[in-house]
Amino acid sequence: MLTIFVILELLRSLSVPPWSYYLNQWLLIFLDGQDSTQLILTPILLNVGIFLPIIFSPVDTFTYALKPYHFAGIATVGVGDAFAAIIGSRFGRTPWPTSKRKTIEGSLAMFLSQMIFLAPFAYYDPYPPIMSIRILISSLLSSIVEAHLTRGDNLILPLLSYFIL
Repeated sequence: MLTIFVILELLRSLSVPPWSYYLNQWLLIFLDGQDSTQLILTPILLNVGIFLPIIFSPVDTFTYALKPYHFAGIATVGVGDAFAAIIGSRFGRTPWPTSKRKTIEGSLAMFLSQMIFLAPFAYYDPYPPIMSIRILISSLLSSIVEAHLTRGDNLILPLLSYFIL
C-alpha cells in the first residue's frame, strides 16, 4: 500500500499526464497543515505510522503472538487521531491555548477511543493492572502530545505508544 501511495504521489507531483489531473482531484482533499499542493505526504505518513510498530517488532510467525505494542499505530493514528478529528471538528468548542485548530473535546475523544480500543489487551494480559496503567499512560500522553504537535504526529504518536506499551 505504501508503494502504491508513493507512486501515485510521484505521478501527481511531477504532473505526469493524464494521471496528474485525476490524482489532483482525488488527493488534494487530503491536504492539511503539514502538506502543500506540491507534495502531499499525509496518506504516506499515515500508512507508515500505522505499520511502524510492526516494522520495529515483526510478529513471530511461529507463534503469531500479537502484543499490545503491535497495535500502537492503529490505536493512535487509525482510531485516536481519527476520532479527535471527527469529534473535534464537529463538537469542539474549547481550543487548546497552543493551537487554534485543535480542541480539548477532540483530545478527550482521542483519549477515550484509544482506551476503549486497547482495553481488551488488559483483560488478556498476564498482569492486567500493569497493562491497564500502560494503556492509560499511552492514551493520555499521545492525546496531549497530538494536541500540541503541528507536524509529524502520524509518526511520533505511534512511536510514543509503541515504547510505552
